[in-house]
Amino acid sequence: MLDKDKKSLKQDVHRLKKSFDYAVKGMKEVFEREQNIKIQLVLTLVVIFYGFFLHIGGVEFALLLLAMSQVLSLEVLNTAFEIYLDEREREQNGTIAVIKDILAASVLVSAIFAIAIGLIIFLVPTLKLLGLN
Repeated sequence: MLDKDKKSLKQDVHRLKKSFDYAVKGMKEVFEREQNIKIQLVLTLVVIFYGFFLHIGGVEFALLLLAMSQVLSLEVLNTAFEIYLDEREREQNGTIAVIKDILAASVLVSAIFAIAIGLIIFLVPTLKLLGLN
């Protein structure tokens, strides 16, 4: 490998590590500020374990993971925007409360659809487990 390529690879790895460090720092910040993300993460873990327990299929599991990751990602974005808007609110007022409500609504819509996906996937296996089907 050429020295230039080694140097470039080393720089790329360094940048990747810094990006990862920033992301971890951001997640720590979200966990310190936001109670909802903690609840959502616990529910995510419960759903994952329940999926293993019921031996759901790979496609169903992937859909659950996608739905849950969407809820968690939107919660992270919502938190970031709320922090920004809280700072801006000192300078101007008006529509900031409406913006924050709309951001929270995006998390709610995502959570509702994640619950619907979970019900679709888990309902029949759960009924069978309980001997009701």
